[in-house]
Amino acid sequence: MPSSTRSVSPWPIRQRQIRRQIVYLWWTLVLIVSLMLASGMLAVTLQASRDDTRRTDLALVVIPVVPSQAMIDHTLDLYRRGLVPQMLLVGEGSDGLRARLVEQGLSEERIVLLSTSHHVPADLQLAGQSARTQGSQTVLVVAEPADMLTALKIMRDQDLRAYSSPVRESTLDLGTLFRATMRYWSYVLALS
Repeated sequence: MPSSTRSVSPWPIRQRQIRRQIVYLWWTLVLIVSLMLASGMLAVTLQASRDDTRRTDLALVVIPVVPSQAMIDHTLDLYRRGLVPQMLLVGEGSDGLRARLVEQGLSEERIVLLSTSHHVPADLQLAGQSARTQGSQTVLVVAEPADMLTALKIMRDQDLRAYSSPVRESTLDLGTLFRATMRYWSYVLALS
């Protein structure tokens, strides 16, 4: 009697198993990225609302391309209140902020301008090394709220006690929050 049963190849079963594993892997990756994004956005938001202004060895001012009037006023106020004896300027708008601070009566000797590479994490690492070389142990970070979490992380990675003093008149919209979160995770994951 001829056999009418054919042998079934295990290949279709393996293909389904492989596809299923790829789908599980994909959803696991989506979940991990979503959790990182959500936790980063929450951390950026919480840090942006925190103000630890106090007397420190120097102020590290992280400046966007065009410093806002609120940033200029805030930086001057910290100096005039005697909370910081020296300013360390970092960012693309450093030259502009320095000129504005000098116009407002701040002594040029109190301002240290670092050459910028237009790569803020590298500039902040250089600023941290410079601060330590000068003997500073505490740093008051003055920055836009969205930049605060990353700046504090970099300063603390440089073994400095860093405190936040965000510029208050800035807002965190969803796009700004997303970009700040991506900058933070880019820095953190680059260290790994």
